[in-house]
Amino acid sequence: MIRWNSEGLDQDGDRMTAQVVRLACEGLWEVATHAPALYDQEAQASLEHHLMSMLT
Repeated sequence: MIRWNSEGLDQDGDRMTAQVVRLACEGLWEVATHAPALYDQEAQASLEHHLMSMLT
């Protein structure tokens, strides 16, 4: 967890945005683990695309 939340943040351009995206991904993973039917494959792909676009 420490490595996930600290390594490589400076390589993403905006350190704060990178942290927000990582935390959002962590939350999405948590929801997908506990309620996999909540987001279908299309919705997950859309969320992933949007989160990744925040880093560019």
